[in-house]
Amino acid sequence: MDYIIGMDIGTTASKGVLYQENGKKIVESTIPYPLIQEKVDQAEEDSQVIFDAVQKLCGILIAVFRRSSQPSDCLLFIPF
Repeated sequence: MDYIIGMDIGTTASKGVLYQENGKKIVESTIPYPLIQEKVDQAEEDSQVIFDAVQKLCGILIAVFRRSSQPSDCLLFIPF
């Protein structure tokens, strides 16, 4: 059975989902992060915080995949 990881990198959170190729969702995880608003009508994001969240999500989802005992070539792709 092949698996697919999907990622959504949003303004205030990143979300990752591990699916089987038939569309069955195996696990979903979300990591929120703050939107920095120090001035009126302005917003900033800390790119390092977002990068760290995406890295952590990948680690979580890949760990679940590894527990499936499937060979690593069964993880087809990771779209962002």
